[in-house]
Amino acid sequence: MDISESAPRRGTERSVTARTRLGVTAAAGGLAVVWAIAAPAPAASVNLSGTWQSNYDCTTGSCPGTNFPDTLTLTQAPGSDTVTGADELDGTLTGTLSGSALTLTETDGSYTAHFSVTIAPDGQSWSGTLSDSNGTSGIETAILQVPPAVAQSGDVVPVSGTVLVRAPGQQTFQPLTSSTSIPMGSLVDATKGTAGVTVAVPGGATQSGNFYDGEFAISQAASGITTEKLAGGDFAGCPAGKTTRLASSATAAKKRKTVVRELWGNAHGDFKTSGRAGAAAVLGTIWLTEDRCDGTLFKAVKDAVTVTDFAHPAHKHVVRQGHSYFAPLYLRGQATSENSAASSSSAVRNVRRSCVWIWQTRLSDTPSTSPTSRSVMFCT
Repeated sequence: MDISESAPRRGTERSVTARTRLGVTAAAGGLAVVWAIAAPAPAASVNLSGTWQSNYDCTTGSCPGTNFPDTLTLTQAPGSDTVTGADELDGTLTGTLSGSALTLTETDGSYTAHFSVTIAPDGQSWSGTLSDSNGTSGIETAILQVPPAVAQSGDVVPVSGTVLVRAPGQQTFQPLTSSTSIPMGSLVDATKGTAGVTVAVPGGATQSGNFYDGEFAISQAASGITTEKLAGGDFAGCPAGKTTRLASSATAAKKRKTVVRELWGNAHGDFKTSGRAGAAAVLGTIWLTEDRCDGTLFKAVKDAVTVTDFAHPAHKHVVRQGHSYFAPLYLRGQATSENSAASSSSAVRNVRRSCVWIWQTRLSDTPSTSPTSRSVMFCT
């Protein structure tokens, strides 16, 4: 009996080369041959169906150093290793997923590109190489666009300019090239651009807003209220330490009013910006939140915001279009008056918490004019 190790067997898709002989034993009428059939390739461990934000970083050919962001929509039937889809320019994608290795071919007219990437263990990203019919090659990466989840994640897209993101645990900011899902607690730097933020709210709906000219940390409560808390800035140049009198010089007053950081917002829904001395909740508006050395200033440019002064959180202040509200920062040992005039006398102290209200009397420079008085809070 002549058995060839390489000839395929009729009536089956398998060939003898895909088998392993375990042994040959004597038996009546001839030889009994025992074979172990190679196990079929394991089914794909992840499903790649969804929208992927990809980036091709060209390293060789005619485009070194150039990034090409793209949006890929992939479909993979359950239990299948075949992946199909399209990109945002209507190019078609076909490929195969074997374990964590994905090979894709993109075709768009006469243009073709070949992906060879490795899927991350969580199935949320990939990285690898790409080469195309234009003679270029480089690094291909992508992130699965996960729908926002209440109090867990949101989507951020660079609407204009440069937008950077630093997720919790990361040491450096990464530039955004397309819509990206980020975990709550991430820092977004939109000082040189505009960041579009989309979050989920209870009930399955989403809400969006644009934030710009500032850096902020994003968080969301289970109720759906999303807070953009001002971040960055350097308060080192601000007046600090215990004072024995109110600062009276023009220089000191300017330092107290120095803007350290700010953030503009344009949003509707349950969005809130928060500074050091207060927070503003959206009523449907364009508004500014500005952290100064001596407190936080809120300006409503369109519609209105509701401001909570952290010194008096029980009282809400509705700031309407064209108006502003300043929440002073009450620090121990720091005078917080806006008055730059030196006081000549004081009396009638009303102690409250760690601060005191002081009646200040300012003597006039001319004898014919009566002295003026005002109350000022001084914290000790």
